[in-house]
Amino acid sequence: MIQRLIFILMVCCLGNIYGIFGGLFSSEQDASQKAIPVEKSVAKVVVNEQSGKLFNRDGIGTAFCVSSEGYYVTCYHTLDLGKNAYIDLCFGEKSYPAELVAKSPKLDIALLKLDPSAERDPDQPLTIMEDPVQLGQEVFILGYPRNDFILDSNATMNHGVVAATQRRINVDNPEQRKIDFLQIDAYASEGFSGSPVLDANSKICGMVVFIYCNKADLWKGATFALPGETIRSFIQANIKE
Repeated sequence: MIQRLIFILMVCCLGNIYGIFGGLFSSEQDASQKAIPVEKSVAKVVVNEQSGKLFNRDGIGTAFCVSSEGYYVTCYHTLDLGKNAYIDLCFGEKSYPAELVAKSPKLDIALLKLDPSAERDPDQPLTIMEDPVQLGQEVFILGYPRNDFILDSNATMNHGVVAATQRRINVDNPEQRKIDFLQIDAYASEGFSGSPVLDANSKICGMVVFIYCNKADLWKGATFALPGETIRSFIQANIKE
């Protein structure tokens, strides 16, 4: 009888342990599995001169799809390279011309449209989450870092949590000092500008705009993102479908 009780207690304890740790592992795996397919919705931004000479062969930022009609959103500062420049969006080894159709230097956001005549795979737009992002919420960023050490053309995903939801930052543009940004502790580097900030269901909750790095340790810093509701308003004002 005593042995049977001991056996039952051991089974219950093992079940509780699995429920705690198994739940943690499975939730992390589920979140990763949900977020991975969005790579097809994200592109590297490359800006060229009219002569065809690249300003930066490795890309200068990231853009993400917001419409099945070929519209992509990115940071405006990644495109502000002069009147004689034209834009390509790169998907792996393939690149396609894109047109700048709307911009807001104040918000540092721009809307691009891929050339509809180009033969390419169907666009896979991301959706913006309806509810405001919460403090401490787990998020993912997916972008194309500029790094001489990385030779392939694949996107990189990093994850972290929302550290602040109404962060005012000291930047050169006085208008941008009035904007409430999201602060995220996920690591980002040059090239991540314009990257989508995603929740565990692969919905947009922001876009990477500024990156603050600790000069003593480049792996320590903060990432600041334009909130999803601001992106939604910009899209709705400039896409008429």
